[in-house]
Amino acid sequence: MQYTVGGVQIISALATLALVWLTYQHVNATRETVSEMKAAREVQERPYIIVDVETPRGWIIAVKAENVGNGAAKDVRFKFDPPMVSSQGYNLSEVGLFKQGLDFFPAGKQISTFFDSAPAYFKDDTRPVVFDVAISYADATEDRKYESTIRLDLSAYKELRFLGEKGMRELVEEIGRLRDEIGRIAGG
Repeated sequence: MQYTVGGVQIISALATLALVWLTYQHVNATRETVSEMKAAREVQERPYIIVDVETPRGWIIAVKAENVGNGAAKDVRFKFDPPMVSSQGYNLSEVGLFKQGLDFFPAGKQISTFFDSAPAYFKDDTRPVVFDVAISYADATEDRKYESTIRLDLSAYKELRFLGEKGMRELVEEIGRLRDEIGRIAGG
């Protein structure tokens, strides 16, 4: 079969259009992949500031701020609603960390502070047990700003029965029992 010059030109034009269309699709796919990779990198490298409650000694209620992200944060600010006030009138919302915030908060850093004892705080049922903490901060380059609200719910700690820690008195008593037992074994 012989092609005419006009037919070859039509086939060549169609092939060129197909190549242009495929190139366009490839460029779009590449652009989308690069955009997804950039977004994933930003998520991996961003700071992520949280505020949480912990009970390091069982009956102690502590509040900690932590950067659980992989990037440093700048201009970190906290706002408690309602203000977090202990049974002794200690207003956690007025502590420097939470009142003034932090100019710089490196990745992996955590700061904890004593808030109250669980028995004292929960003795009075009029105290709030749920606090919303609004947190705002920027990444290290200050290009991106982040805001979140974390709900602290102390009610989970309200009815727990905490084991007391043994102190010096219990240690001395246990040493006395060991001494008596060793004496019994050695003498008998």
